[in-house]
Amino acid sequence: MSWGMYLGMTGMGMAAVLCAGKLLGEEMKRRREAYRRQLHTRFLVLDSALSVDLSRTHYVIGRRKRRCDISLDALGDRTIGKVHGVLWHDGRAFCIAPHYGKTGREKKKEYSRILINGIPVPPKGSVIRCGDVIRMGRHRFMLQDTGKEM
Repeated sequence: MSWGMYLGMTGMGMAAVLCAGKLLGEEMKRRREAYRRQLHTRFLVLDSALSVDLSRTHYVIGRRKRRCDISLDALGDRTIGKVHGVLWHDGRAFCIAPHYGKTGREKKKEYSRILINGIPVPPKGSVIRCGDVIRMGRHRFMLQDTGKEM
């Protein structure tokens, strides 16, 4: 096989990969938007302008930017764990559960502390409704129904 033919085939292969990547990106964007419309919920940081439109069914929440889908690092609250909790949609409602991991200076393993309307969330998690006040660290959060905005 000649070098020209080899380069031509390689170029066609690269073009196909780039085209597939673009199509995949567009499809993921369409799916995110469809989930956002279906879930029509926003995660709000109360007393702040920070918010996240929920467009997936599973989120890890905490300070660590690389590991968390909803990073709360910008709040500067060291009482929120690097990985503090998990938020998910079970098909009917959103639920939240504390993360089990190393905490404090002694690095002992325990569940992070999450409150819903002042009541501690058990390790297995709890259902959250729009308007419930969620407390993690020194900050308060809320789920907001955005269905009326559409």
